[in-house]
Amino acid sequence: MLTHPVHAAPKYRMSKELSEKLTLASLQRPYFFVHIPKCGGTSVGDALGGFYLHGTAAQWVAQVGAQFWADLNTFALVRHPYERVCSLFRYSEAIGELNPDMRGASIDDWVLNTFAGQNPSDLELFHTFHPCSPWVLDGEGNPMVKLVCRLEEIDQDWQTIQDFTETDASLTVKNKTIPSGGTRVEDLSDRSCALLDWYFAEDFKNFGYGRRGEPRLKPREEAPFVGRLLPRTRSH
Repeated sequence: MLTHPVHAAPKYRMSKELSEKLTLASLQRPYFFVHIPKCGGTSVGDALGGFYLHGTAAQWVAQVGAQFWADLNTFALVRHPYERVCSLFRYSEAIGELNPDMRGASIDDWVLNTFAGQNPSDLELFHTFHPCSPWVLDGEGNPMVKLVCRLEEIDQDWQTIQDFTETDASLTVKNKTIPSGGTRVEDLSDRSCALLDWYFAEDFKNFGYGRRGEPRLKPREEAPFVGRLLPRTRSH
């Protein structure tokens, strides 16, 4: 029986038995989606008709075994750190998951409270706030999935994902938080951006994201872990 990866919790409230059943069904497919929080994963999972708990690639390998994982066509979506953090704030606020002392706080106060003094390499932290890099790379910085796409390019990359998964699934946006006054990227102070630049340094480097004052997306040749990272497993 599959046991859930550490920190992997059902997106919607359901019994452990049902979530395990749905996850096992997803693992019977020739592909598997690593669902990083607030990176468009609900939309992708819905489009593919699968159920994908939050769990890093390393956590899934520990559950299913290295060879089983290697035989899957594994992929993930990543997101610009500024935009992801703003979405995390809006989502936490909307579902009542903000700490009591942060209710009604500005996004800058929340960023300072959440990320200041934290070690981005400490994976014992609440998993939602992990950078994207440890979700798809091992401790030595090697890729553990075969394809990484940037959420910002999902429209142009969806055909790639269809080819990769051998499906003709149509993408529809699900679970999107709507930016409002005070919760947009442009509302982040320079101090907040500097803190996020430090905390998400690996994501900026690995996935070709620009810091404040730079182009939002760098060319793919400057994004070493975007695109096809490992050979795709051919269907038998």
